[in-house]
Amino acid sequence: MDNLDVAVQQSQDALDLMPPGDPDRAFQLHHLGYLYQERYNNYRTPTNLEDLDRAIQHYHSSLDLTPKAHPLRAARLHDLGTSYNDKYHRTKALNFLDDAIQQFQGALDLTPKNNPDRVARLQSLASSYDDKYERTKALEDLEGAILQFEAALDLTPDDDQVRVTLLQDLAPAYHAKYWRTGNIEDLSKTIRYLKEDLDLSSDDMFRFDMHMTLGKRYYDRYLKTKSWADLEMMIQECEDALDWTPDNAASRQQQDYFLGAGYYHKYQRNKDMEDLNLSTQYCEAAFDSPVALSPYYWIRSGNLLVSILAETKQSSSASNVASAAISHIHQLAPRGSSIPDKQLVLGEISQLASDAAALALIAGDKPTKALQTLELGHNVITTALSDMRTDISKLLQEHRELGEEYIKLRDQLNTLRLNDESYNPDITVRNRDWRLKLRGPGNMERLIQKIQALPGFEGFLLGPTENELKSAAKLGPVVIINVSDYRCDALIITKDKIRSLALPGLDVDDIRFRAETLTSPDSNLLEWLWDTITKPVLDSLGFVQIPRDRWPHVWWIPTGLLAKFPIHAAGYHDSSSTVLDRAISSYSSSVRTLLRSRQKDPSAETKWEPNKIVAVGLTETPGQSDLPFVKEEIKGLKRIWGQISSPEPRREDILAALRDCEVFHFAGHALADRSDPLQSSLILHAEHLSVASVLEVNLQSRAPFLAYLSACGTGQIKQNELVNERLHLIAAYQLAGFRHVIGTLWEVNDESCVGIATETYEWVKSRNMSDESVSEGLHHASRKSRTQWVLENAVRTDTNRLQPGHTQSDLPEKTVRDTRDAELFEGKPALWIPYVHFGS
Repeated sequence: MDNLDVAVQQSQDALDLMPPGDPDRAFQLHHLGYLYQERYNNYRTPTNLEDLDRAIQHYHSSLDLTPKAHPLRAARLHDLGTSYNDKYHRTKALNFLDDAIQQFQGALDLTPKNNPDRVARLQSLASSYDDKYERTKALEDLEGAILQFEAALDLTPDDDQVRVTLLQDLAPAYHAKYWRTGNIEDLSKTIRYLKEDLDLSSDDMFRFDMHMTLGKRYYDRYLKTKSWADLEMMIQECEDALDWTPDNAASRQQQDYFLGAGYYHKYQRNKDMEDLNLSTQYCEAAFDSPVALSPYYWIRSGNLLVSILAETKQSSSASNVASAAISHIHQLAPRGSSIPDKQLVLGEISQLASDAAALALIAGDKPTKALQTLELGHNVITTALSDMRTDISKLLQEHRELGEEYIKLRDQLNTLRLNDESYNPDITVRNRDWRLKLRGPGNMERLIQKIQALPGFEGFLLGPTENELKSAAKLGPVVIINVSDYRCDALIITKDKIRSLALPGLDVDDIRFRAETLTSPDSNLLEWLWDTITKPVLDSLGFVQIPRDRWPHVWWIPTGLLAKFPIHAAGYHDSSSTVLDRAISSYSSSVRTLLRSRQKDPSAETKWEPNKIVAVGLTETPGQSDLPFVKEEIKGLKRIWGQISSPEPRREDILAALRDCEVFHFAGHALADRSDPLQSSLILHAEHLSVASVLEVNLQSRAPFLAYLSACGTGQIKQNELVNERLHLIAAYQLAGFRHVIGTLWEVNDESCVGIATETYEWVKSRNMSDESVSEGLHHASRKSRTQWVLENAVRTDTNRLQPGHTQSDLPEKTVRDTRDAELFEGKPALWIPYVHFGS
């Protein structure tokens, strides 16, 4: 390195001695830039980024003096592209990657097709497009990478080892494209390139990994085509991988899992018990493995083993395996690992916790065990984030050093790293960089275990105990509706008991069918919910009539696709056989979330400060329809509360306002993102206010009172695989620290938002901002809107029945006064149904 420092200095001295018109000046500038880049690449310290900046500066100066027809211009453009690429990888700023692509393309355009440097320049351009795709997920970037890799491959002789490198780039690129497009031809090309790579490679050290990857791609194609040949090839490649793998290698676990899956599919096709036995043996080997590349395969093999045991009527064993698999989930998504990592892996096992709970009940276990399994296996992401924000004052007081160590590590991990590279459960042995990402979380897990060993801290960051679960029902029963292919049940928590209620009328296939067609509810849906779920539950609780004085309060926690349905609106609304007429309804994503929302009780003497009310109302939003009634909604807030604060509709301004508010009201448009729930957003004039943005705000110590999200679909999750994670806008504001959140399950009517909001706020104010006032206010506002809905439908129905020559005044008075006896008219939407309350 000393020699390199001397070279840099001598090159600079030579440049300083050159007159401006010296014909060698362009060469000397480029050479000095190259030396700076070499020093950057060899030192790589936090302070030497200036060497890379000097390299870029000198490369540009050299190019300014290099004619367009100069034979070295292409090489100099390529070196400049390399330096911009280095700067992108150092800073992660996307503009530097765009600069790299521009320079690489310029170099390529100047490189003749017969030039031996063309392959390397195509590779550089392709790799930059590949890097850009990892950031943008734009299909055009992935296709750009594939196009350049293919062009480089076409120019590379069959016996050239560069071909192996290109094949290793092309195969995963086509696989990524397959997952984006679903085009089976892309998957077939993945397989073709993997096979050629395996044939050409002389590296026996990684041959087991190559066979394994090829086997998984055959498995992908089998799942798409159901081709027996693909299934046979998948099993063959996985067995070849196993033959090359040492007995104690961590990679054996995923090989055992895929062989178990392959033989299970084979058994399902031919019903050969030998195949089922082989599947069981491989799954058990994977599940019992003492070492693994990732906990992912512990859970995945356990999940498959549960299916096998349940199919063979071994309910007790299936329940035990399911519970054991669930216990690995916190390792799968450790505290501090990035949220995209968690989303990817949790989506595949989203049903496991509900199945485990159902199997526990079938096996005769207590409902408490089933409930604790659900609490452990659902809401993994939000639970991990909540744990990172937990109050540790007691720990600091009694064990200061451990408390400070926890804070230090928590703050390191609490950066959500939302733009991190996504974790790949199909990780190959050649690329283990992801393990570096797990070191911090691993240290956190060890620290938490150390804290849990202390007297009085045994339950630190663990799920609720039986007594804690019961305490969640101190203000009213909590009802968890568990949905599984094995059975459906309501797990009911009251102050003194946890019990289960079988729901034999609830069928998973029926739920799936209704979820696919759910846009806005009709009477048929509401009556089905009443008959199959809410009537049995309310009857068992003794809530069988309209209350005369104090209304009972029920907290609903639906699981699976049932979370998309309006449980609170179930019933026959042409009679009093409805949830709305028997109890106040609230929702929670889990019992733990409900308990945490009650940890910080507001002071009874807190005075309401008008400037603590933040309201954002957008009547016009670029790219969206106008909302003329938003003005009326904001006027209503001002009338009720007097002074309110209205920040500019910019993300940073609103996030700043959230840090010092008691009530946040948003009236405008929202977007539920289908591909990534983290990007579901309140739509602003420029940058949107996403779930990810809100999760970065920690208001737990202040616990502001209410977030009212008066927009479409703020409680929607369009990605079915993650429905049990509840990553929607309502949950984000609750997790950020708001005690109460009001939002919507789907689209809402602009005009109806005004009435629901003002009715709710008037009730809340009249009850002095008590905790009960929010759910009560929304309940009574909904009942008022529901009554109007029934009345209008009744009038429409009778109007349709008028005889020629008669007017509406000829209708009997009963139509207006006694709407309960009227037949509902389906043409009038129920505008009150989408509104829901989450909170304590």
